[in-house]
Amino acid sequence: LFTLFTATATVFAANWTGSAVEPENMKKIDGKAFYVITSAEELAWFANQINSGNSINGALAANVTLGTTYAWTPIGKDSTKMFQNIFDGGNYTITAPYTKTGVFAGLFGVIGANGVVKNVKVANPSITHTRNGGAIAGFNNGTIDNVSVTGGSVSTTQDPGFSGGIVGRNKGLILNTSSGVSVKRPCITRVAYAGGIAGYRLTGGPLSAVSNNGAVYACKIFDYELANSTNNYVGGITAYNAGLIKSAKNTASVRDSVEWNETAASISSYTGGVAGYNTGNIDISYNYGIVQKGIWGFSRSNVHSIGGITGCNKGTLNRGANFGELKLFLDMWKSDTDNSAKIHMGG
Repeated sequence: LFTLFTATATVFAANWTGSAVEPENMKKIDGKAFYVITSAEELAWFANQINSGNSINGALAANVTLGTTYAWTPIGKDSTKMFQNIFDGGNYTITAPYTKTGVFAGLFGVIGANGVVKNVKVANPSITHTRNGGAIAGFNNGTIDNVSVTGGSVSTTQDPGFSGGIVGRNKGLILNTSSGVSVKRPCITRVAYAGGIAGYRLTGGPLSAVSNNGAVYACKIFDYELANSTNNYVGGITAYNAGLIKSAKNTASVRDSVEWNETAASISSYTGGVAGYNTGNIDISYNYGIVQKGIWGFSRSNVHSIGGITGCNKGTLNRGANFGELKLFLDMWKSDTDNSAKIHMGG
């Protein structure tokens, strides 16, 4: 008798070595030439080419692991070398992109108006930035389609700043995209924007068919040395919306903490399950997550708003609903000079 044993092997992508290697193969997709990327080193070569001003397309053909040994320089690292081409992820996964600083931080830095990033999966990113940061891009003015991010974190070391699960700031299209990354805005003294998909949503193309299940948290400490008024914006989809959000869903917790002393400047904070502050259009969008605001300090001429869909609405809300719980924690003291704080809370 003979016994047949079978074994299966799982292939893991090796961590990036910090080097760059030109891809061996190219292919055409819809008549356009693409470099076929199969390793972290080839992805780094692709980034170097874009950041040197070359115009090329890339297609991922294998899972890639970047890791935290070497800091990643984003593809299209800034507004002078923005990404204006096509990157097709082929539904493969890029694991652990890591940045430790940067005005535009993410897998991509700046996606230009002609740039397209699609069919990409990102796992466990570690994105730290100084102004605009997201797992996919610091700033998007192009198209992001069929992208997902799971695990990891996006945070900032300086203020003011824009932190988002997908992008820091967005003026382009974001379609069919989901985020599960934790967005953290640590305690700072100036304006803060933190959103599950985008930190700040400018006018432009819509955010459509997007969802967030990654926790969003922002903290602000108002110091007496700051004379200027600064606000806090936190949202499950975006912190501030000036465009169109359609068919969006947030299922994660959205938390905002505000603290100030007796002589601090007057400020406001806005926290919402979909948008912290809305001047645009929110349509067919839902919140299922807990929305929580904590306020500590002296009562001054402040406005603090919390809502299931949006903390403050100056735009249009259509066909949406909140199924999440709202929580408000207060520990306020009377100020000798100003006692006119206003708190708004709505489902």
